[in-house]
Amino acid sequence: MSKNKASSNLQTPSLVGLFDSNGTNCLWVAACSLGLAVFLGDGMGSPPAKFMVCISTFFAAIAAWKPSLKDHRTSLRVFLLIFLMAVLFLPVTRIPGYYLAAASQSELPIWLGLRSFAAVAGIACWFLTGRAAKVLFCACSISLFFAGYWTLRASPQPAIDVFFFFKTSIAKLWAGHNPYALLMPNIYGPGTGLYAQDLIQGDKLRFGFPYPLGSLVGPTIADILLGDYRLGVLFLYVTAAVWLGLRGKTDRRIALLALFFPRLEFIFEQGWSDAWSGALLLGMAVFARTAGSGFCAGLWIASKQYLIPFALPWIFDLPRHRVRSLICLGLATSLYLLPLVFKPGDYLWSVFGLQFIQPFRPDSLSFFFGPTLPAVLVAVFWLLGLPPRLRDFLSYPRFSPESAMGLLHWLLWAFFIFNKQAFANYFFTLYLLTLWLSGNYLQRRISP
Repeated sequence: MSKNKASSNLQTPSLVGLFDSNGTNCLWVAACSLGLAVFLGDGMGSPPAKFMVCISTFFAAIAAWKPSLKDHRTSLRVFLLIFLMAVLFLPVTRIPGYYLAAASQSELPIWLGLRSFAAVAGIACWFLTGRAAKVLFCACSISLFFAGYWTLRASPQPAIDVFFFFKTSIAKLWAGHNPYALLMPNIYGPGTGLYAQDLIQGDKLRFGFPYPLGSLVGPTIADILLGDYRLGVLFLYVTAAVWLGLRGKTDRRIALLALFFPRLEFIFEQGWSDAWSGALLLGMAVFARTAGSGFCAGLWIASKQYLIPFALPWIFDLPRHRVRSLICLGLATSLYLLPLVFKPGDYLWSVFGLQFIQPFRPDSLSFFFGPTLPAVLVAVFWLLGLPPRLRDFLSYPRFSPESAMGLLHWLLWAFFIFNKQAFANYFFTLYLLTLWLSGNYLQRRISP
C-alpha cells in the first residue's frame, strides 16, 4: 500500500464524528427543536414541549444516516430556516425570568430592545460572510450579554434551591469548610414534595453540596470577584461563544445557536450548574485539539455526575493526543477523588447516593410520565439513530474518540428523555452537546 493511500485511510472520517452538510443541518434542526421544547414549557412536560422533543429526536436520529439524505438538501435547509427564525425571534414574546423584581418591570423594554436587536443582527450574520458578519456577530453577542446581565440584575435572589445551594457552599468553602459536610437550606418549607421526606429536617436538608467539585471551581471564583457567580459564568459563556464565532462560518453559526438558546436568560437566572458546564463545553470547542481543550474537558466531566462516562473518548484519544488526554483525565480524576480525603461519606452521599432517593417528578419534561403513544414514538425515533452510531463505534476506526462521543451523546439523550426529573437544565446540556458534535471538535484543529 502506498504512503498516500495509507494516509488517506488513517483520515477516514467517522459516520457520527464528521457530519456532512446534510447531517450537520439535521443536528442544528434537532438542537433548535430542543431549545423550542424548553421555550414552550420551561422544562415542564407540556404536550407542545414533548412534541418538539419528538421532532428533535427524529432529526438527531437521521443525522447519522447521512448517505440517505442526498435528495433532501433543500428540504433540510427550509426546515433549518424555519426553526432558526423561531429560535431567534420567539424569545421576545416572553419575560426572560421567573423571579424578576417588581421594580424591574418598567425597565423591561430595555431587555426587549436588546433581544430584538440581537435577533435581527443574528439572522443577518448567519447568512453574511467576511468582516460584516464578524461585526454583526460581535454586536449581537454584546446585546445578548447585556440582556442576560439585565435579567440577573432584575432577579438578584431567585427562589430556587440550586441558587442557595451554590451561595451557601461558596461562602463556606471560602471560609475553609467542607461544602459536602454541610446541611443545605430548605427554602421550600417542611411540607415540600420536591425532596424525599427523609431528607427534610425543618429548614435544613440532610445533604451537602449535591454536585461534583468541578461545578464549584468557576462559580466560586466568579462569586468572590463579582458577588454573583451567575454573572461570572454568563461572561465566560458569552466570551467563549464570541471567541468561537470569530473563527469561521461554521463555528459562527454554532456559536450563534449557543447564544440564542431560547431561554438562555432563564437558565442563568436559575443559577443551574449546567450554565457553567455549558461555558466549559464552548471552551472545549474554542481550544479544539490543544492542551486547553483537555483542561476544559476535565472540568466539564467533573461538573456533573452523569458526565463521568464522557471520559471514555479521552481514554481512546490517548494514542493520538497524549498531553491533551492526560490533562483531561488527570484533572477530572483529581476533582472527583479530592473530596474523598475529607469526610468521604458525606461527599459520596451528597453527590451520588442522594440521586437514588430523589422523588419522581411527573411535571418534568420526561416521557417516563404521561401518555404512552408519545413515549413509544420518541423511543422508536431514538432506536432509529442507534444502529449507525453503534456500527460506527464498532467499525473502523474501532473505538475512536469521535464514535465514542457520538454514542455517549445518544445514550445521554435516552437518559434525559426517560429520566425521573429532567428539566430545562438537562435539555440545555443536550442542546449544547448536540451543537458541539456538529462541529466535530475532537478531530478539528483550531483553524476553521
